Amino acid sequence: NLTRLEDKAFTRISIENPDLFFGATAVFLLGLGLNLFFSLKYLHRAWKYIQDLPHPATTPRKAIRLLFIPVINLFWMFRAFYHWSRDYNMRCDLVDPTHAPRASETLFLVHCFLCLFGLPILHIFVMFQVCRGVNYLAPQPVLHLDPNSGYRS
Repeated sequence: NLTRLEDKAFTRISIENPDLFFGATAVFLLGLGLNLFFSLKYLHRAWKYIQDLPHPATTPRKAIRLLFIPVINLFWMFRAFYHWSRDYNMRCDLVDPTHAPRASETLFLVHCFLCLFGLPILHIFVMFQVCRGVNYLAPQPVLHLDPNSGYRS
């Protein structure tokens, strides 16, 4: 009975008041677009702040651009998100291993697997950790490490 009531309510909103339906759809799509824009902007910034590692997994531009190529993006989201958490934690270990806020590599990995199945339910938590990492790394000085030092995530 509840499903039938929900169907009637949705049908009533979409048929009797199409302006409300299209307005709600427009607001939803605007929010989705803003989420995508700011998520990618912060992911780019996050990769930019760990480029002083001897062997970062990717560059900021490459991390974002390859997310837009169909089929490749299924593999690349692991590189863009999960490998960022690994590289970020390695940089935190080099700069301040006791006080630096670490990223949960497990959270990033589970997020990538859930996104493969169309369930980005952990995205808000992942982006919280990316933003926290960006805020931590922004005032940090650039590392001057020897590229042959052997550090690699």
